[in-house]
Amino acid sequence: MLRLNQVLAVAFVVLGVALAVVTTLHGGGQVGYLEAAVFLLLGILRLRATRG
Repeated sequence: MLRLNQVLAVAFVVLGVALAVVTTLHGGGQVGYLEAAVFLLLGILRLRATRG
């Protein structure tokens, strides 16, 4: 179960970075950057929680 949480956390971080890059390439937008920040934060917090 711990490994699954780590994989999910990394997936959230990757998704957040991808959202930020795509938003920037398309000229930016508040919603895109906000979504990217939420996914990055979710992934980082999940990683911190799994490492104890």
